[in-house]
Amino acid sequence: NLDSISNINLIYVGYSKRKYIAELAKLIGKQPILLVSETKNNHFTDINLLEDDDGLEFDVIVENIRKKGLKISDDLLKLSKQKD
Repeated sequence: NLDSISNINLIYVGYSKRKYIAELAKLIGKQPILLVSETKNNHFTDINLLEDDDGLEFDVIVENIRKKGLKISDDLLKLSKQKD
């Protein structure tokens, strides 16, 4: 329930728990909690960590983050594969 996550700033969902992402996103709603996963092209999350041949990269879903009233540094966006 929302009471149990009210003091949380970030929730990380590993690949093996990806089936819970939609449920978590619904629970979080527009609360200012960053939802991070290892799942490619997941529109429920705010940041997706991805491994490729060159190492680790990440997608930032700007629209999701802004809807929650969170701010993103320009430096972080420059390093990411930004998705509007």
